[in-house]
Amino acid sequence: MAKNIKTLQLIFPNMPLKSGEIIFFRSFINDLMEWQNALFHNHTPDGGNMMRYPLIQFRSYKGKASLFGIEEGCEAISELIGKYLCELPPEMASFQLESWNTEIIMLDEPSLYYIHYFLPFNSSNLEAWITQKGLVNRVTELEKMIVNNILDFCQNIGFEMLNQDLVVQIETVEDIGFTSVYTHTDEIKMKAFNISYYSNINLPNHIGLGKRKSIGFGTQRQLKQVRIS
Repeated sequence: MAKNIKTLQLIFPNMPLKSGEIIFFRSFINDLMEWQNALFHNHTPDGGNMMRYPLIQFRSYKGKASLFGIEEGCEAISELIGKYLCELPPEMASFQLESWNTEIIMLDEPSLYYIHYFLPFNSSNLEAWITQKGLVNRVTELEKMIVNNILDFCQNIGFEMLNQDLVVQIETVEDIGFTSVYTHTDEIKMKAFNISYYSNINLPNHIGLGKRKSIGFGTQRQLKQVRIS
């Protein structure tokens, strides 16, 4: 069963933003909105984390401040611009909006994707992966993690695969090493990869997969588009 979803990208071309500044950009937007819309921060009223796929993701796109929205996140980003534009600083007065409609559907012929700065591990499962013997076993574990991330995305946007299995086959892996991930008070190091892989599902461009996807990591694009009949 196919599902059509909307995605949207908002770019502020006059507002430079480095990857280490994204967390502060997110706080600025939420402060502006008085933390009233949980789609922008994914926290419960008591400050806990919401365990769901983030429908709004903050990014540095080609070095510029950007937000990416999925489904309800698109409407929330449009509302942000409509309601708060006059309160934004001058460098955010100019903006670009682009939206897409994508049919999520299982494919007979696999599509090729590329994930940039994919963070698959927390501290505990990283240790287990490092101790795996053999490259094949490590790649297999990475494929399982991509599968789990895609399943999480699909579940959260309401796409059901029914009886068809999701398949992921990694084509290339670039081990970037440990990259800096910034919080408001600290800098932590996380294992990062650039990965190209084939999968039998059609996914929207620009969605995030893996850890810290809400602040710009694990952005994905389609390299080989498959014709959908």
